[in-house]
Amino acid sequence: MSTPVLVVGIARRGTDGQIYTPQSLDELEAIFAPSVCYTVDVPATGTSVTLPLPAWGSQIQVNSYYDGIFLASQLYGLAVSGTSVTFGSLGASGTYQFVYSPVPAEGDLVAAARELIRIGRPAPAVLRLPGEVGTLSLGGAILFTALDSGSWANDLSVTLGSLPSSGQRTLTVSGDAGLLATFSFSLAGDLAAQVNQAAACNQCPLTAYPLPASGDALSLVPGGTYPVTGGADAVMDADTLGSVLSGVEMDGLDSILLAGGVTWDAAQAVVDQLDDGYPTLVFLGDPIASGSAFADDASYAAAASGFPVVDPRLFYIPGFTSHFGDTADETLTISLAPTFAGLWLGTNGSPTNMPAQLSYISPEWSQDSLAALSGLAVVFNRFILNGLAPYWSGPTTGDDPVYTRLMVAVGSTLYAALAPFIGRGSYDYNDLTDTLAQALASIPNVRVSGYTIDNSVPEQLTITVNVIRYGELRTIGFQFETVQTNP
Repeated sequence: MSTPVLVVGIARRGTDGQIYTPQSLDELEAIFAPSVCYTVDVPATGTSVTLPLPAWGSQIQVNSYYDGIFLASQLYGLAVSGTSVTFGSLGASGTYQFVYSPVPAEGDLVAAARELIRIGRPAPAVLRLPGEVGTLSLGGAILFTALDSGSWANDLSVTLGSLPSSGQRTLTVSGDAGLLATFSFSLAGDLAAQVNQAAACNQCPLTAYPLPASGDALSLVPGGTYPVTGGADAVMDADTLGSVLSGVEMDGLDSILLAGGVTWDAAQAVVDQLDDGYPTLVFLGDPIASGSAFADDASYAAAASGFPVVDPRLFYIPGFTSHFGDTADETLTISLAPTFAGLWLGTNGSPTNMPAQLSYISPEWSQDSLAALSGLAVVFNRFILNGLAPYWSGPTTGDDPVYTRLMVAVGSTLYAALAPFIGRGSYDYNDLTDTLAQALASIPNVRVSGYTIDNSVPEQLTITVNVIRYGELRTIGFQFETVQTNP
């Protein structure tokens, strides 16, 4: 079974380096974009709070601590702008929780998935790029490691109680949400076992590993609070994308959507990882900073026309869209790549002039810019009837998108038909040719005029298919890894 699209990007939380297929947007958000829960003590005269991350939009849940639990609360005159929350005087001090969704970072895979879903596509498979994992070593006796990578872990800290004259020592784990876990222990091994059990039950954001040490070195660590450090978010650069995608099985993967814009060397790194035996398409755009650096659309178009990665499977989509809300903090700017990917996946033909249901794009290309970029880049234009829609919808080779559809149809059919032969130590050549002929004859709306098989290279099978479209003969080639058997 094929995967229609894999969204590759960054996320604030979640397992990285592994493909995950959610059943819904809610599930995706719960794993990769959980709400921030910030707990803070507010004095009686307090009228503001500074959040650790900027809030996306004005939706924020406030809870107050009462009799051992947090209950929903309302603050008079509550207003949210970025990291600033203001409200009327409380009249009494208290402990409050502020629960909200932070502004998605550029390249956020959940934001890209939301755009696909907005256009009508189902929740996509996702792949979170790995960042750096936050850690904390106490006295060379025990190593704490954050459950997943990212800068979120730098808000965690561990408080070690003073060494008692008798009985057990205490350790607590805290974060923006306040106290997260409490443990009582005698030895480092006992503590590690408790922490790992709590982590397995999602009751602690850290795991622990006792380190080789002479005696119980943890007893020499003075009581105090120690921060987790070293957590860092992923970067969508050539090295990271190339490394992660090298471990992805491309066979059966119909398309890859990069959630954020990437540099051109990163685009080449992605294409280098594609499998010549399966027509996996790639959708990508520019980083927001690079697009906003140009004074006008003409200078942007002049730069974009130099995009160097030419491949029949690659769609380069310069430009951006913004989804506006009631305030500036509700505005989210993203690459147009997710929008185009959603349109492409929603039709069996060309998405040219297909309504994108957008109200804004940047830049709005002039006719000269549209002409300069057509044949290389997917560009959007404002049409009289359909509003904002793709003006040109082909890959960077300049091929008509209908030809790309032919390539995908032939390639996916070949892959399915030749699956019993790929990777085998031996096969019957006549059986191979019969299977190939039957498969090519069964492709709907594709006229095949002939094909050739080249198995002269050891462990490689090259198949070239000639198709006719609008009276024009086109050749499509694919390579499969196998073991040679001469006819």
